[in-house]
Amino acid sequence: YHLAMGDEEAAAEYVTSYRIPEIVERMGSVPCRTYGEINPFLRRHAGAIRSTLPDADTVHLVRDGRNVVRSLMSREHFDVNDPMAKMKVPPADDPYADGWAEFSRFEKLCWVWQADNRYMRENTGRSIHFEQLVANYDYFREHILTPLGVEMSEAVWSVRRSRTENRTPRYRIPSYESWTTQQKDAFARICGDEMEACGYRL
Repeated sequence: YHLAMGDEEAAAEYVTSYRIPEIVERMGSVPCRTYGEINPFLRRHAGAIRSTLPDADTVHLVRDGRNVVRSLMSREHFDVNDPMAKMKVPPADDPYADGWAEFSRFEKLCWVWQADNRYMRENTGRSIHFEQLVANYDYFREHILTPLGVEMSEAVWSVRRSRTENRTPRYRIPSYESWTTQQKDAFARICGDEMEACGYRL
């Protein structure tokens, strides 16, 4: 992820020399018609995946940035326990590169959400909303099942969507409505344009 950020050649090298052979190795002789993967570490490889595998259906799964930033604030990203914190920096041509050293942890997480989502939105075939995906079976069928030619009943979908495997154990900051004015202003400044582009309203 860190090497691929701002370096399309590094992303392509990883996809062609490692990721595709790794997928083949992992699948082995598993009989299947469709292979799918949701992997946040591949978000900066979206362009390379799409150019290397042009027939693959690459999808940008977007979640409201306010909820993402709140969740990330409750994890190790950019805190003292994050071993990769110093590697997560904007590319030199990014508008926020010059002021990065003065960014708070909250602002850095806002930047990660908007920068990664902008990249995925621009380098995948289509964007779909996470919130709708888990709330509306017809939306799930239209945007996932039908394009992939996969079948899943509404009953199975209902059971699967209720199983949260990556639930935030304890939130360190409140929901957006209770953010400080400073947090709301920072989020709007950094994430506002991308929120709008992704179909969310502040």
